[in-house]
Formats: sequence, structure tokens, C-alpha cells
Amino acid sequence: MGSEEVQIGRPPGSLTIARAEGVGSPAEQVTWTLQLPGLRAVDDVWLAEWEGGPQRLAHFFAELAADWREWEGTKEWAGGDGELRLAATHDGVGHVELFVAMRAHWSGQPPFPDEWATSGVVVIEPGSLDHVACRVAALLGVAEP
Repeated sequence: MGSEEVQIGRPPGSLTIARAEGVGSPAEQVTWTLQLPGLRAVDDVWLAEWEGGPQRLAHFFAELAADWREWEGTKEWAGGDGELRLAATHDGVGHVELFVAMRAHWSGQPPFPDEWATSGVVVIEPGSLDHVACRVAALLGVAEP
């Protein structure tokens, strides 16, 4: 794993966030890769300012790290104009489950023949959440939350 990507979870289920190739600022667009048994989905997603931009995504992971023992229900983040949704829950003891929903679509005149959607769950060890939050903030060029 390079310094310009963050892996969340471990195989067989992981989500990797990386700088999109050919994009000047890491905060403009990131590449998301969801890997599950029998599945590898990749999509470039813009972190639009009107959706809270990279700051909102970094804050999502910082909240998971800070509150993983205390929150009730589900913490959610969505971006890319509906292309990506994250929903985190925890069991209060040893694991955080991150539901990842990805959808490649194009605004305009749907449906297009190459649109697709997938989803899955990545299990995260709570002890890794601080590291993940710091790495995501650094990748996105956001001051650590």
C-alpha cells in the first residue's frame, strides 16, 4: 500500500481510498476500491464542496475513531452525487462494520448500458480507526480532525 492510499479493513473485505491518477489535488477526486470475496469494484468519485467536500469525509472517519464505543445506531456519509455511501455500525466491543454502497452512474439521460451498483460490508478493528482517520485526512489534504 502506497503513501497515497488508505486501506480500511483487511482482505477478504477491504475498502481502499487512493488519489485519482492525473488529478492535481488529492481532494478533488479519489479512487475507491471495494474488495470482497469474488468482487473488486473501482470508481473515481469527486468530493464536491457542495456535499461538504473532503473535510466532511475526513470528519466522518475522525468521528468513528473518537466515538466507536459511544454512538448508537448508524453513522453515515454519502458523496459523489450518490455514487458512494458509507454506513458504520458497531457492536460496542470489538468490531466496527462499514457498509459500502457504490454506484457508477452519469447524470443526464439514464439509464446508460455501463452503469453498475454493488455493496458489501468491511469489518474494521476499532484499534485501527485512529490510524485510518489520520491517513484519510492526510490523503485528502485536510488538517487532522
